[in-house]
Amino acid sequence: MQSAVRYDGVARDAILRLKHGQHTHVAPAMAALMLPGLLRRQVETTRLIVVPVPLHTVRLRQRRYNQSHLLAKPIARRLDVPCKPAVLVRHRNTESQGSFGRKQRFRNVAGAFTVPSERQTDISGHSILLVDDVYTTGATLSACAKALVKAGAVEVGAVTFARAIGVRQSGTGT
Repeated sequence: MQSAVRYDGVARDAILRLKHGQHTHVAPAMAALMLPGLLRRQVETTRLIVVPVPLHTVRLRQRRYNQSHLLAKPIARRLDVPCKPAVLVRHRNTESQGSFGRKQRFRNVAGAFTVPSERQTDISGHSILLVDDVYTTGATLSACAKALVKAGAVEVGAVTFARAIGVRQSGTGT
């Protein structure tokens, strides 16, 4: 798991504007900042699939886009690998995690993600690179990874734009 920047200041503002302010134009620049670490690690791309962390359909309808998908597309394009948002589904509409502490976050997303049976052949035997905007406690990425491995993914890695450092046990603002 790696993150491009710390979740504070300008990075925090950019994420909040992307998520809640319809400022989708910032996504390519954010994705560009996520790439150097991946390229330095010399990610094996032979059987790699990029998968954005999904939103539930209710939240997707409200927001009209998935910010993680906006970050994932240019990353997949630069790595010359497929971006497959449909292989992972958030089948339960979870509460927003912003005010939750660590334990609540893990409980909230436990079992919330699944790979539809008709998509399991898409990921079986592949490595997955999950893409999300913020890493806080790892709850969301962990729940996604469990669903992907259960469906046959060989390995799951993750990249986020920002990482929250020093998250209070009672919660944070994302």
